[in-house]
Amino acid sequence: METTIKLSKETKGRLSSLDLSDKSKTFDMILNDLITYYEKSQSAHNKDYDIWKSSMKEYHNKRGIWEMQMKDYEKRKKENEKQLKNHNKNKLIWNELLSWAREQGFKETSK
Repeated sequence: METTIKLSKETKGRLSSLDLSDKSKTFDMILNDLITYYEKSQSAHNKDYDIWKSSMKEYHNKRGIWEMQMKDYEKRKKENEKQLKNHNKNKLIWNELLSWAREQGFKETSK
């Protein structure tokens, strides 16, 4: 695959003056080295990105599980609070009933 790149003389001069390799390389060789380096870097970046993407997918899956567990916890917490209110209400009624029974002369029997 060939690519045509148009560069100014100034850019050619700067690229040639870089200490990329020995001075025996031609301008085309330097450009090929740069392109090769870019392709390797891009390949490494793509691998890193794929690893990051899969880890984020795993994170979101775990977060989804956590959110479902939190919703279940909140639901059970509300049910528990509701049962506790009901229990306290029934306990209050029972205590009032015992108090009324004592006033009426009923005696408690021990078990």
